[in-house]
Amino acid sequence: MHIVLNSKFFAELSPEALADKVAGLGYDGVDLCVREGHPVDPDNVGHVLPAAVVSLRNAGLSCPL
Repeated sequence: MHIVLNSKFFAELSPEALADKVAGLGYDGVDLCVREGHPVDPDNVGHVLPAAVVSLRNAGLSCPL
């Protein structure tokens, strides 16, 4: 079983800072919110989401959702 954190609780963090925070908290991955007011939003998802997933994976985290 993998325990993932929903990123909606950390909307103020960049994807890189989110990866560090979530890894430090001991989670296995992140359910990355794609919504207005978050680092990854519908307007930038095409270029920010791939980089965010790389940041998460580099921190040893999964991004299953």
